[in-house]
Amino acid sequence: MIKILCPVDFSEAAKNAAGYTGQIASRTEAAVDLLTIIEAPTLADIANINAGFKPRIERRMEEARATLTAYCKSLNEEFGILCHSQVKTHISSVDDALKREIIKGDYDMIIMGTNGADDFWQFYFGTHSYRVARTATCPVLMVPEQCRFKPF
Repeated sequence: MIKILCPVDFSEAAKNAAGYTGQIASRTEAAVDLLTIIEAPTLADIANINAGFKPRIERRMEEARATLTAYCKSLNEEFGILCHSQVKTHISSVDDALKREIIKGDYDMIIMGTNGADDFWQFYFGTHSYRVARTATCPVLMVPEQCRFKPF
């Protein structure tokens, strides 16, 4: 069975890519994994643990799980596909975490949303989508935020 990874950060571009992923998965009988990466706390965050840091992280994880589960359910209902959702925390950057998850998950394809470079840093060093595509060992489809699915 074909396995597709669709990283989701809850942006409009990611929502669009998730719908695009559902369309492709329904036509190829692929299984879909929706994945959200939450960056683990920094040393500064840990130093402020008495200020309620741990509950904030737990709250973010719970909110992300609920939202991602709803995305997965809607893809399953709309396209009749097998869909799983995961929320993970990583100490490293989102890009490095995605690279590790891609290798670990043995995916056949990655579908990511993109809205292009938003700022100076992204313009010169690339967006998450670009950095993942540059190092991925499987095909990466970057779906622009305004792009709508057209059948093959």
